[in-house]
Amino acid sequence: AAAESSGVLVERCSAELYGPVERCAELLVREVDRLQQRSNRPWVLIAGGEPDVIVRGNGRGGRNQHLALLLAEPLAKRPGVMALVAGTDGTDGPTDAAGAFVDAETVKRGNGLRMQAAQFLQQSDSYAYFSAIGDLLITGPTDTNVADLVVLSGNGRAQS
Repeated sequence: AAAESSGVLVERCSAELYGPVERCAELLVREVDRLQQRSNRPWVLIAGGEPDVIVRGNGRGGRNQHLALLLAEPLAKRPGVMALVAGTDGTDGPTDAAGAFVDAETVKRGNGLRMQAAQFLQQSDSYAYFSAIGDLLITGPTDTNVADLVVLSGNGRAQS
């Protein structure tokens, strides 16, 4: 309500985030593009669910960090868009992080450390990626477990 009263368009994702995490990432990118094209004002997109991740390699991370890293490449091409992807219980997979933050600079920060997001995705090692660039969300246990939460925000086409 506060965001809307400030002129921010607030929308809920057209579908819940269940099924393969890659498909969920694609859905979110389509929603971002729709809002960026449609809105002349800042917007927020809220999504929830619990995507499925197939663990490959011996890395660390959880489904939220994996989804966040999948969003990194597309958001690199969408300046002004940022995302928070997190578990409401404060824990994502076998890590101390609830999730991660992503924006148009995430891939650039990784590249600056000679890290390729695709390699970390292949090894299911999103925790190491986000830890190295300082974009983990660490809340500690929240004593709640509603679902995973994704909040994306953008500035709209008129300001991009």
